[in-house]
Amino acid sequence: PFAASRIEATYERPATVITLGIDRDRLDRARAETRPTPPRVLTVNYLHPRKRVDLFIAAAAAFGAGEAAAEQPRWIIVGDGPERARLEALSRELGVADQVEFSGFVPDDDLPKYYAAASCYLHAGLEESFGLSVVEAAYCGCPVVAVDEGGVQETIEDGVTGHLVPPTARDLAQAVRSMLKKPDMGRAMGAAGHDRISRTYRWQQGAADI
Repeated sequence: PFAASRIEATYERPATVITLGIDRDRLDRARAETRPTPPRVLTVNYLHPRKRVDLFIAAAAAFGAGEAAAEQPRWIIVGDGPERARLEALSRELGVADQVEFSGFVPDDDLPKYYAAASCYLHAGLEESFGLSVVEAAYCGCPVVAVDEGGVQETIEDGVTGHLVPPTARDLAQAVRSMLKKPDMGRAMGAAGHDRISRTYRWQQGAADI
């Protein structure tokens, strides 16, 4: 696994992966909710350069260049941090301030509502070691578009639970467009993602690992 290999390279000691269990009761309450229109593309992140939320905004701009205004999704950024002012300025500079919504910090208990309302979860973080929000979104039945790097390569099955693509605005926008243009495919990927996460991330397995 990606994170274990990084730990071993840094500390020159063996690393054991302990499986993370997820808060199923908290997330299950949102799974049955109906996803609204217009479609919503979601990311949940601390607003720090390493999270590359600027790439999320650039993808929104790249998406908008090929779509009519009536077909534009909402691009929802949940989270706060030192990059917020710069990112808000970037959304204005790229002409997508009307499509990009900064929701600020959201308590954990309220996050499932955002996952349930999303048509697609977009992950752009730089070599993320794991990506808890990606796992939670997938568990909630949200198909994922992610950069093809880091630990997310182990949680998202390309072409089955989502799309793994190069870290460019154009590639991310194309993958999101493909997902939104084929809602049946998106729903199938979301269902497959839920099943995969449900099977894999269990506290019982974490206890066995320990």
